[in-house]
Amino acid sequence: METALAKGTRLLSALSDLVDQEDMYLRGGYYDLAVDIRQRSAPLVQQLAESVGEAGVAQLGPQVMALVQRSERHAAFLQEKIREMGHEIRRTDRARQQTAIIAPAYKQAGTEAAGRFRAAG
Repeated sequence: METALAKGTRLLSALSDLVDQEDMYLRGGYYDLAVDIRQRSAPLVQQLAESVGEAGVAQLGPQVMALVQRSERHAAFLQEKIREMGHEIRRTDRARQQTAIIAPAYKQAGTEAAGRFRAAG
């Protein structure tokens, strides 16, 4: 049977791998994959939290805290990207609305000009 420390070490290693993947995806701009990794890591965090009280697992605390801090930085980065995307969506919507207002005038002017320059046939 696996000791609590061995289990904690195994979970910590798996979580570290996931946080490394998350970091790689964030740097590459694959934000959707980073979010998927965050969701996959949640059960590992839960299991680690549950095993903290077991003998020997407390010594993994500093390593767990370092991973949690990295993950929190990733979360802050994702929040900033979400804000940026929200601004970009609003800017695009405003441009679309302005185009919808102006477009009929250009369409009408283009139709009149095309009629004047049509060759008689």
